[in-house]
Amino acid sequence: MKPNHRVESGRVWIGGLPVDRLTMQESIDKALQLIQEGPGHQHVVLNAAKVVGAQSSVSLAESVRNADIVNADGQSVVWASRILRDALPERVAGIDFMDELLLRAVPLGLRVGLLGATEEVVGRVAEIGLSI
Repeated sequence: MKPNHRVESGRVWIGGLPVDRLTMQESIDKALQLIQEGPGHQHVVLNAAKVVGAQSSVSLAESVRNADIVNADGQSVVWASRILRDALPERVAGIDFMDELLLRAVPLGLRVGLLGATEEVVGRVAEIGLSI
């Protein structure tokens, strides 16, 4: 079992699922710290569809609950946190998180693995990433 590396920011609970009280910058900083510690960490983004899906999927719910970092990918999750009077600082969309993480990873010399449907897709993603 991996050590608990979850964020220290505290978590907001929405539909029985945790969401970390992190800004984009704090999320990236935490992710880079976890990368430096070595493999075995998980980052999850949470939107309304995932909250609903986790109500009937034990494995999805457990995956979210066991993640080291859980960000509010959907604005509806941020709004729900406000309604519950436990406001999240901001929405941290998964695609924006990845863009920022890649921008920070390359200068640090971190290796990035790309996964795609075909070699052509992976090649194109790598080309786009290199041009950023």
